[in-house]
Amino acid sequence: MHITPFYYPVIGGVERVVQRICEYLALLNYDVYVVTYNRTRKGNTNTMPFIEEVNGVKVIRLHPNITYSYGTYSTELPKVLERLRADIVHVHVWRHPHVIQVSKLKSKLRFKAILHMHDPFYLARQVGLKTYIYYHIMDKIFGKIIENYDLVITLTPQGKNLVGSKFRCYVNIMIIPPGIDDELLKKAMHFNNSNREQFIVYIGRICREKCIDLLIRAMPYVYKEIGMKMPCILIGPIDNRYYSKVAPLVRKLSVNAVFKGVVDEEIKFTYLSKAMAYVQPSLYEGFGISLLEAQAFGTPCIVTGYGGQLYAAPPRISSLWAYPDPESIAQCIIKLLTNYELWSDLSKQARLWASKHTWSRILPHYKTLYEALAS
Repeated sequence: MHITPFYYPVIGGVERVVQRICEYLALLNYDVYVVTYNRTRKGNTNTMPFIEEVNGVKVIRLHPNITYSYGTYSTELPKVLERLRADIVHVHVWRHPHVIQVSKLKSKLRFKAILHMHDPFYLARQVGLKTYIYYHIMDKIFGKIIENYDLVITLTPQGKNLVGSKFRCYVNIMIIPPGIDDELLKKAMHFNNSNREQFIVYIGRICREKCIDLLIRAMPYVYKEIGMKMPCILIGPIDNRYYSKVAPLVRKLSVNAVFKGVVDEEIKFTYLSKAMAYVQPSLYEGFGISLLEAQAFGTPCIVTGYGGQLYAAPPRISSLWAYPDPESIAQCIIKLLTNYELWSDLSKQARLWASKHTWSRILPHYKTLYEALAS
């Protein structure tokens, strides 16, 4: 059983990881359940089927009794755990109420439990002071329950170090990064660099946590240096509250920013294959699957801050690292636009790095892990 805040058709990095693991296990004839909540990120509740099967995975969506931001509490979860009696309960995303609920029921129901952190250690500037204080309180009060889990999974070495230092937990931590589809990598190999166009791209949620405003503020410096208003393409679900603050900034700075919203995979990959650079302006990322996707197409990346992004697109190998300020980000963009030798070297290394992180390499680790826990 996997327990996760959101699941398909809700879109996001965690959702993609959970879906890939579960559908892989279903193909191996495991009896796989996903328990999630009947809500969307936009606040809609009870609009999806409460029970359905998706690609061999049995999905149970619980009624949300209490919701706050992306967190959900449901009184139905303990009943489902008692009824289904899973051998292994794989819990996703630290600080959500289900992490605590599962911890309390583990001994009583005698299942093995895995806590998949997804490394949600955003900084105050990304989430706001109120949310950051909430994070601190949760970590302080409930950090010890991590020891109740048989195994903790983090996404990167950076994530493992954070968990260890924050919670004094250095044992039973395994690093399993997310992956990209093998078919994507094969498709990307057919794209050459002769079709590149003068634009940069970002893919992910358009929200405060992703620090899109840093990228917007960087673009005027780029325009001044290269003498043209190259497009900045932003793809992904848009947080309307955040967009209402960013849109005036775009107009004020006369930035050629194009917000595409959610697009299908083919359109997304077309942008990745033609962009001169992929920019991830977040101060902290648990990982950043889109970074891997960009690298599969040989697109060099620009990252800033400290976190899983330093593993997903390692600086000086497949990316350039910028200080988390607009002028530094701009200078990295300018370097990639004006130094073809540097661009070409990073492009080659990017493809190689992405090829090491396909799902066919990663998913078997979960099968081995579950069989070891169940034995």
